[in-house]
Amino acid sequence: MRANDAPSRALRAGARHGYNPFIGVFVLLRDTGRNVSSPTKELFGDQGYDFSDQEVSPGSATGQVFRIRGTSSPRKEVEVGDAIQARFGRAIVLAPTKNQPGIDGVYQAEDRAVSLKNVTGAKPHNQPRQVVERANEAYAQAKATGFVDVDVYVLATATTTLAVARRWSAVAVMPPLSPMPGGFVRTIAVICSDGVIAFSPP
Repeated sequence: MRANDAPSRALRAGARHGYNPFIGVFVLLRDTGRNVSSPTKELFGDQGYDFSDQEVSPGSATGQVFRIRGTSSPRKEVEVGDAIQARFGRAIVLAPTKNQPGIDGVYQAEDRAVSLKNVTGAKPHNQPRQVVERANEAYAQAKATGFVDVDVYVLATATTTLAVARRWSAVAVMPPLSPMPGGFVRTIAVICSDGVIAFSPP
């Protein structure tokens, strides 16, 4: 499996060990315990959009962040999508509805939901805290809407992987990092000034 590949299906029959493409080690993947509908079908087909009718999102620096022709493409989500392409070589198709509850798009070449969070507008010393807040938010949204095995990306380019790691593991701080059971989130990847740090759900 290549470094930017991801497992192509949700787990259904008991927990098993799987390869985490972001951190390059074997981790325990949680079983979702349910049949998972296609995110592409739910986000696009069920809302009457033709998934093949794509165009490059305006402002995409890489030309690899797409939208359904004529729909919206929020600037901050496009920025995260460009960072994913630059770091992992993966194209993103944005959800056709602005502020789509629980999810922001899918991989173009894989039927898996992604959540795109951007904290680049915050001051550098606040970004590690906001990474935790956005991760908590992404989990709550995925759980509320029933999406599972979501890959969460947080763009935090004014802070470092070390600062994020320290805040992620900190205790007795507000807001705390919430437990994320149930298989709704698969991986949280934080794109920082000095690289990428990824976490399995706590």
